[in-house]
Amino acid sequence: MEVASTTFHVVQDEDMKIFDRLMQHNESGLSDLYDRYAPLLYCVLMRMLRSVEDAENILHDVFIELWNMPEKYQNSSGTLYCWLLATARRRALSGERSKRLKKQSHQVAQNILPVYSDYVLTHTPITPFGEEILHSVTSAFNQLTEDEQQVLALGFYEGYTQSEIAKGLSIPAWTVNWSLRKSLAALTGLAGNADVKSDDHHKKYIELCAGHVIGILEGDEQNEIESHFAQGCDICIGEHARLSQALQILPLGLPPVPLSPELKERVLFSSRLSDVIKSSAEKKEESVSPSKAAPEELKRAKESESPQWLYILVFILSILLIGCAIYIFSMRRNTGAVNSIPQQATAMDAQQELDRSNSILNFLETRQMELTMLENPKGRTEEYGKLFWDLSTRMGLLYVTTLPVVPSDKNYQMWLMKDGQYISVSVFVPVANGKRGNYIRVQLPFDVAIKNISGFVITLEPKGGMGYPTGEVFLQGKVSR
Repeated sequence: MEVASTTFHVVQDEDMKIFDRLMQHNESGLSDLYDRYAPLLYCVLMRMLRSVEDAENILHDVFIELWNMPEKYQNSSGTLYCWLLATARRRALSGERSKRLKKQSHQVAQNILPVYSDYVLTHTPITPFGEEILHSVTSAFNQLTEDEQQVLALGFYEGYTQSEIAKGLSIPAWTVNWSLRKSLAALTGLAGNADVKSDDHHKKYIELCAGHVIGILEGDEQNEIESHFAQGCDICIGEHARLSQALQILPLGLPPVPLSPELKERVLFSSRLSDVIKSSAEKKEESVSPSKAAPEELKRAKESESPQWLYILVFILSILLIGCAIYIFSMRRNTGAVNSIPQQATAMDAQQELDRSNSILNFLETRQMELTMLENPKGRTEEYGKLFWDLSTRMGLLYVTTLPVVPSDKNYQMWLMKDGQYISVSVFVPVANGKRGNYIRVQLPFDVAIKNISGFVITLEPKGGMGYPTGEVFLQGKVSR
């Protein structure tokens, strides 16, 4: 435990050195911080949302928020990693997909996997924390019963409230807080927090701290504990801080999920773009700000403003034209072609095709591959699909061909079948309409045991997706065992 505690302190010291560079808008600071925590945060978001697109969008927004408003972390308490985790989780729980996933599940307690996996011991996730921490984490998780893990998963990853968890598990509401505190207390030593001496303190407030930390309290209990904090109770404030730090341990038990390298480029591009926009806004504000200059000087400044922007625009266009000319000349010299524009499009298509092929080949290298064939239920042989999915990471590659063109108000939606229930996996629109087939990355939910998955269905639903199938079934397939 002492080694683990020291590790977290060392990591925070390293984080702050990187954060100092980010504060100076040094792109290397954002890049290094992304490399340290993006893989781990992505695992959390995929566990919560089960959507590659939604998880990537939130991860992008979290790092750009820190880049644009670093003072948000400076004004908070706790480690930088804790802030990133809390921000990502808050965004995920407030999203529409998280709300739809909750509506889909009629039985709250059903299909909730443990909050950790022994898989991390053989496939170490990318984190700034050492492998020794993972062994300590797994050992701590092993102390929790299946019921305790369910309560923790439902509150932290699924976003259910105290009353929803109690109703779903058929237990008293006070048992939920008691279970959460017991679970988090098993992890506090790893985070370097000693137990708070609370023997003489009201037990109710101590247990409400756990519910408040996870964010499951509501109504009177939420108001009661916040009023208690406002009174300055050192014991409960200390307990809240202790349990808050323990939350940083939870994601270390999740199995790693592949993260697209293109997302980092997107984050760095957005950071540069936001800097350009901010700089432009500042210059515009300076140009229109009140001045003590004489009226004639202000008039001359206004008259000269347009030509300055015009010169800049002409300069940028000149650079672009020169670049295009160099590129076209290079294309002609290398290929000897007269018409370079079609060749440029062909080269781009070829590069996209190569990238897609490499992505598919990399995916197919996994050892634990499952293949599910999808056929049209009406016997139309030209409509078919294949779902390749990795049993260990739940990452899937869906191939579909010759599906009808999607109306403007519709999307295709893929469903997982389990015990007669349907669970949404992905919403997509074929881009080639069957010309060369479509490859769609999907993430199967972690909260459904593989042995319980009986098949998959693809339907056409209203734009944005539905909580259950309502449209025509175009493809379906059973999982072979």
